[in-house]
Amino acid sequence: MRIIVEKRNPLPWKKRIFLPVAAIMASMLVSSVLILWAGENVFNVWFLMAKSAVGTKYAFYATLTKMAPLLFTGLGIVFAYKVGFWNIGGEGQLYVGAAMAALIGTLPLNLSPWIHIPLILIAGFVAGGLFALIPAWFKWKLNMDDVVTTLMLNFIIIHILETILYGPWLDPVTRWPRSPEIAESAWFPSIIPRTQFHVGIVLSIIVAILVFIVILISLFLRMFIPVFSRKHKLQERRDALEVEINNLQEKSVELKKEVNLLQDDNVYIEKIARQELGLARE
Repeated sequence: MRIIVEKRNPLPWKKRIFLPVAAIMASMLVSSVLILWAGENVFNVWFLMAKSAVGTKYAFYATLTKMAPLLFTGLGIVFAYKVGFWNIGGEGQLYVGAAMAALIGTLPLNLSPWIHIPLILIAGFVAGGLFALIPAWFKWKLNMDDVVTTLMLNFIIIHILETILYGPWLDPVTRWPRSPEIAESAWFPSIIPRTQFHVGIVLSIIVAILVFIVILISLFLRMFIPVFSRKHKLQERRDALEVEINNLQEKSVELKKEVNLLQDDNVYIEKIARQELGLARE
């Protein structure tokens, strides 16, 4: 049996839209079967799920609050995917960044919110990025599969955080696993009073739009500007390989000349040796 791995052609835009929608519908169908098996009304369950997510003002803002860090994480994975790195460790990197942000937020720094909030953002981003360097190093130095390493590191960081939450950060009064109280100067300002709709949600949406624009620009550059196109890069690589081949051919010609000279020298040395042996016998 032969296994051939080859790059497939890009999918048509209709399939790019259809396949995600079909995957969502298939998952909903399987879930509906399980709901029916449990003896519940499928439509009632789906309605309650939608209502609990966006059915009230509080639920809608709570969903947006949970969306923001996940959106940031997804945007980071998009960039990794675009450069050919399969980062399946977004969950672990999110946890590391959140733990570092919480740690900075609990320190008694007495900073202004204009300094404290950017500080915890930078700390979270840097911590998550440094954690992602571990599988990147494995890929670079040891050629280990990035899917496996990034995925396995998720479970490692989950257990490490559980140790911290049930150890140093365990609330001594309530025995609830949570970080210490974060300083108010590190809180995101609330945009709508008495709701969870804060600045971080707006930032995540703005960054998503910026990433979308960057991807569109890169696509435009590859399609319409030759210097950024894949064909141009392949041509440059082909030209570089041709130069290397020519250099190797020139070196091989020089080596042949040197081999011929050595062979001539060997013939001359053998001739002299025979003559000397002949004289010695006489």
